[in-house]
Amino acid sequence: MSGLFGFSTRAIEVMKKGKILDVDESPSDVINRVLQTIFSVEKSVFHEKSTTSQIARKTFERYIKNKNVILGSPTLTNAGRKNHKNRALSSCVAIPVDLRKDISSIRKIIIPYYKQNMGSGFNFDDVEDPVKILNILNDLSIAESATQRYDRYIGNIGILSIDHPKIEEFVESKLVRDKFWHFNISINIHDAFVEAVKHNAYIVLKNGKKLQARKLWNKIITSVYHCGDPGLIFLDRMNFNNPLRELGAYTTTAPCAEVGLIPGEVCQFGYVNLFSFYNKNKQAIDYDQLKAVVMLLVRVLDDAIEYSSTVLPTVQSRNLIKAKRKIGIGVCGFADLLRVMNIPYGSRKSCVILEEILVFINYHSKVASHILAQSRGSFGAFNVSDYSRYNYLEKRYGHIKTPHIKKKDWVLLGEKIKRSGLLRNVTTTALPPSGRSAILLDASNSIEPYFSDVLHISPEKQLKIAHVAAECVDESVSKTFNVSQHYTHNAISSFFLCACDSALKGVALYRNKSLKRQAIDL
Repeated sequence: MSGLFGFSTRAIEVMKKGKILDVDESPSDVINRVLQTIFSVEKSVFHEKSTTSQIARKTFERYIKNKNVILGSPTLTNAGRKNHKNRALSSCVAIPVDLRKDISSIRKIIIPYYKQNMGSGFNFDDVEDPVKILNILNDLSIAESATQRYDRYIGNIGILSIDHPKIEEFVESKLVRDKFWHFNISINIHDAFVEAVKHNAYIVLKNGKKLQARKLWNKIITSVYHCGDPGLIFLDRMNFNNPLRELGAYTTTAPCAEVGLIPGEVCQFGYVNLFSFYNKNKQAIDYDQLKAVVMLLVRVLDDAIEYSSTVLPTVQSRNLIKAKRKIGIGVCGFADLLRVMNIPYGSRKSCVILEEILVFINYHSKVASHILAQSRGSFGAFNVSDYSRYNYLEKRYGHIKTPHIKKKDWVLLGEKIKRSGLLRNVTTTALPPSGRSAILLDASNSIEPYFSDVLHISPEKQLKIAHVAAECVDESVSKTFNVSQHYTHNAISSFFLCACDSALKGVALYRNKSLKRQAIDL
């Protein structure tokens, strides 16, 4: 172990390689500058008492030292850096750019967002030639990366709807070998398309052309088999659960599809390490400690939103972040927790444990957001949200019963929020991949199994976990289903159909060794 915050050697190496560490910084310096930046808004904007704010900061420092919690890597990278004064702390954005315009106009909008070190989402539905635009944007990402002006990898997602006239070309666009990609791609589908595939029916494209659904489906599966792309996304499912449709429908997502976004929208991520809450002496999860950490994390993420609201590149994003104040509390260390509890990944008991934990985090993050709104006010667009019209929380989560949170808890909380008009954040939970943030806590990634075990755990068992998770969070689940290189085309097709019939809002699969450049050798 090294440093006052107990970061491991591996964690420090990741911080150096990922440019989270500034020149001549120690890991302790990173945490100090980040928390100094975030908590500075409490006095200047929210007029918190210095003693109250100082206690909260010291408490959060202790949680980081205990490896209970960490913030998203863009926050750690940007906050308080000497040359990063105009950089937001958010994790992802739907860049508000008209892709039908000329490349110079597109560059002027995109590059300032790239400099924020956020992951970016795009929708290609309005462009005539989505493959051309995909390649233009990918080449832009490559060129910008070559300047070495960026602290993080430029990661993007491009989404195209299933009824676009150029859907077939887009599906096969990443089959080009020996090309470096800064883009994930996903196809926005709907239940009607899935039914058409099952019944060997036709779909109608926007230009009136009829296309055999199963033929298109097979092209999707073939491309997935050879390169892992495209993924599938259900934007209609995301929008069905979107409590603030008045400001617009989700058109894209974060690069790993864990959160829906409207043009200009951003989200702020933080992670709790589930393993750190396991009490070995009592052989049980310390839910009181988990509640305390979640409650404070909501406050910290809201502070970060306030800081970002003044420095985002466009007025559109600055207005949206205040109108929504969207945060996403994610998790890591789930595989670690299962190991210490001796519970097999994908078993019924593992699903029950995950459901209990995620519902608990979701509920108490909403309680914290309600309490926070009593002093700071609600998100700007509360009065046109579903929270103001009916008991949204009961409708969304009342059917899930756990030992700690029952239907009556959701009913009472929802009624309080509706009656008082007080909720600080439109959403509070999502399941991003956690990436480097998990490594800093020496924790396993998100809700994923160990990489050493992943090819011995069937995708069907992984699907059980993902299905449970999708039911328990506001946004979505970043989950790539990793399978053996011997997994067949027909097996992928069958699995994708099963995934479409689940509660998932998106699905992506990677067949081992299907790409020469593979981040991890499974």
